[in-house]
Amino acid sequence: MKIVFILLFAYLLGSISFGYIVAKRWASIDIRQYGSGNIGMTNIWRVMGWQAGMLVFIGDAGKGVLAAWLGKYFGGDTLAVMAGFAVMAGHTYPLFLNFKGGKAVATGVGVLGALSIKVTLFALALWLVTVGVTKYVSLASILAAVSVPMLLFALDNPLPHLLFGIIGAAFVIYKHIPNIKRLRDGTEYKIGQKVKK
Repeated sequence: MKIVFILLFAYLLGSISFGYIVAKRWASIDIRQYGSGNIGMTNIWRVMGWQAGMLVFIGDAGKGVLAAWLGKYFGGDTLAVMAGFAVMAGHTYPLFLNFKGGKAVATGVGVLGALSIKVTLFALALWLVTVGVTKYVSLASILAAVSVPMLLFALDNPLPHLLFGIIGAAFVIYKHIPNIKRLRDGTEYKIGQKVKK
């Protein structure tokens, strides 16, 4: 029963869409009708500015940290990872937005931060460098995701952490398939570039 409660709480926590809330409170808009239509940090940043984007990142990452920490506190590494997947599922398929959410990158960063701060810092550094050089947030997110399981393995993290890294990276890449196609075609949006609806 404890496991079910933790996982249900994590999913509902993930379903709190900070991008949607910030856009409504900050600018009285439905962010799903602007930019790329995504509720995540990147679209908020593009439409409303970096301050709003960072606020959304903090909220989305924070719920990942909280879910994984609660899982770890009540059940150890395995439950922490299960709660991490549940909160990411809530973010991507939110109950409160008809199961249409974001790509769970920031939420996944929060989960990873609760599991391994060293790996999180390495992955964030790679993300920042990639964005700085290419201006492609999607490419940075994909490369950072790919690096996570390798870093977890290299730093001898427990098996549940490694499984999170592998499955989480695969999920992030899957959610970025449209971005990968646009990168291939040279039509992907860069930071600072306005999206045409």
